Amino acid sequence: MTLQEIKFAINNLIDELDDDEQVDTIITNAINKAIFDLSKIDKRLSSAYCPVIMGKADLPDDALEVIQISPSLIAGERRIGNAILSNRKTTFEVMYNYARPKLESDTDEPELHEDLHYAIVVYACAMYFKHRKKQDISNMYMQEYQENKYAFIQNLNEDKF
Repeated sequence: MTLQEIKFAINNLIDELDDDEQVDTIITNAINKAIFDLSKIDKRLSSAYCPVIMGKADLPDDALEVIQISPSLIAGERRIGNAILSNRKTTFEVMYNYARPKLESDTDEPELHEDLHYAIVVYACAMYFKHRKKQDISNMYMQEYQENKYAFIQNLNEDKF
């Protein structure tokens, strides 16, 4: 689904006329927040070379979870946030799960498994109804979002992809 298609699906589910100028911003922000959250379960790996400069090796900004660091950290070295503190003159090769980029253009597509696209839609609906102070409807969509995440994780665990 493209960003435009995602927004169309959201508007079909919301089915309300709303003159609130903030709605498009709320929906776009919710779409990108869902993509960030879903990046944590639909893991995609990347690697980077991170040289130690003045005692610190900066990890990539999009690193969500470090999978492996080579060479291994030794006594006195540690990872803090998106940096490795080290006095060695070395370059670390880091394998990590990365956050997907935000959708900005109508033709952008989320770099997530297709089965998670509907989860993006229902998460944005939940945030819309939360903004409209319709908590019961918001909770219903948030429950559906959580169920979509759970189903995806179950399918991963059962190697259905």
